[in-house]
Amino acid sequence: GTERLGGQFPIAGRPADEPKSMKVLPHYMLRKVQAFRPDDIFADIGEAEMLPAREWVNSYGASANRLQQALDTLVQSIKQDRARLADKSFPCSDEHTVRAVSSHLRRFQILSDDCASMRDTAGRLLPRGDFSAKGPGKPANCFSTPSSSRCAQLNCYRGSSDGDRDLHREIEELRAKLSDCEGVADEVPMPPVSQVASAGGLGLVVL
Repeated sequence: GTERLGGQFPIAGRPADEPKSMKVLPHYMLRKVQAFRPDDIFADIGEAEMLPAREWVNSYGASANRLQQALDTLVQSIKQDRARLADKSFPCSDEHTVRAVSSHLRRFQILSDDCASMRDTAGRLLPRGDFSAKGPGKPANCFSTPSSSRCAQLNCYRGSSDGDRDLHREIEELRAKLSDCEGVADEVPMPPVSQVASAGGLGLVVL
């Protein structure tokens, strides 16, 4: 059946100690990444939609695959940025480079946050959160078993492995270099972000 919650909920415009008794339909955040071009600073990273549980479950597999592929591509771009600029001062006069690096970092942060939210939601809504690892190029760099061609879990690149620690050190180094380029990096357009306030990707619709 359809998931519903009943209880006392705070209402905007009313004192916090005056909640209202309501039945609500929980909605969960799902980032629907489409064709993603990491080197295009104007690229759309897809809509962050709030969906009821059944629709979220039906959409998760394809969305998780595309999100993982986008994160993997951004990680490679960030590593290439770091390798290219490792022993150099940041070329602040090169607006294209500044904006490209800033775009990679911002989009990675947004999609990594969405990934963590979706991974948590999958743990609540799905008995198994696996999805296809196949992609247009290399298989998705997800968490999987050696004998399986499917992903067991999203890899949001925020774990304690040596690879993740190295990545985040590289990100901080790039951010430190970008901080010297006042004004230019700030002009990078922000990708669309869901405006729905959520707790772990959860939103509520009043019934």
